[in-house]
Amino acid sequence: TQSTSANTYNIDVQHSLEFWPSNHLTYGVNYRLNTLSSIIISQYSTESRLGFFVQDEWKIARPVTIVTGVRYDLDTFIHPTISPRIALLYAPMPDHTFRLSASVAYRPPTLIEKELDEQVNTKSPLPPVTTSITGGQSLSPEQMISYEAGYQGWYWRHRLRVRADAFYNHISDLISIRNQSQTAATFTNDTGSADIYGGEFGVDILAAKWLTGFANYSYQEIH
Repeated sequence: TQSTSANTYNIDVQHSLEFWPSNHLTYGVNYRLNTLSSIIISQYSTESRLGFFVQDEWKIARPVTIVTGVRYDLDTFIHPTISPRIALLYAPMPDHTFRLSASVAYRPPTLIEKELDEQVNTKSPLPPVTTSITGGQSLSPEQMISYEAGYQGWYWRHRLRVRADAFYNHISDLISIRNQSQTAATFTNDTGSADIYGGEFGVDILAAKWLTGFANYSYQEIH
């Protein structure tokens, strides 16, 4: 029987400025405190995350908008990370927008991945073996590089919206449990990587004031 209590406290502060009609700047700060109490970890644990972000939306020409942003994160368990993002929006005509974007993001290790301390009994194959699973004390954050392409268009006097998106994600430094011996295992960063790609298509329709509907299809593969 496991008894676990986890809590998250989060504060966001954000402000926006318009330097001129074609340029919109947003910046802010985010603080998050995670706490974990459980019989499967070595002790009551806390994690603090502090992030600063800035984003600029610039309409460089009538059909083209560039959105650039960067986030700087501080975390209890890892070195500071910098996450950039850029997106290009192209609107050749009203109500129709094409989008291309690329970004880098990081996932720091969780409190379970850092502080786990559990004994697992394996009855098969014989003889029975007790394996000690512990958290990793020198874990790096997982990194994800993302590329996306999308389209959104309105038809039938704004009664019908069509959306289509495609994406590709490359994840490295995956955090997983690996055996160090027959009786000991720990969380560690794998040397390999994972690729996730797919797409999504959706339709929203306003048939009448009292009747709306939508259809959505998504597909993804993970390697």
